Amino acid sequence: MPRDEKSPQIWLVDKPQAPQTSIRMIRHGMPYDATGPMFKTRLANFNLGGNFNARINQNLRQDKGYTYGAHSAVYGGRQTGTIEVGADVRADASAEAIKELWKEMAHAHENGFTEQELAYLRQSSGQQDALNYETPWEKAGLIAHIEAFNLDDDYREAQKAMLYSLTRQQLKCPSIALVRS
Repeated sequence: MPRDEKSPQIWLVDKPQAPQTSIRMIRHGMPYDATGPMFKTRLANFNLGGNFNARINQNLRQDKGYTYGAHSAVYGGRQTGTIEVGADVRADASAEAIKELWKEMAHAHENGFTEQELAYLRQSSGQQDALNYETPWEKAGLIAHIEAFNLDDDYREAQKAMLYSLTRQQLKCPSIALVRS
């Protein structure tokens, strides 16, 4: 039977007596871009599930006690990308955890992020960036990335400028939700 990729689907694999449920929500995303919609979606993801203090981890781990960690990520390749949300939760909390993940994604999609979250994104991104290219291997990876996507040598400066000029409204990315608008 053909699948409608725009319709949400849930696939379940029953493992009787399993203490945890592994939840993974994945949708097609945008191809990589250094400063366009995909980059903005990656920035928005930081506060949704891209760091330990992000909304979904705080909700499922801190507030509900369902998991040791929940996360989300935005990946882009040359042709397409993915948006992924995941958590390994207590088996007895599976349905509630899925509802909470949907709720957090919908809230981010509809309402965006707070001024405090935007400030945290800016501060954290600056600190993380300083550590990203310390080793020769990491520097070589940066050069390979520039070559693979035919980027300007100063694309990281353009990203930083975009990060610091971004408004809450611009960070309200419709593509952050797993359900397509």
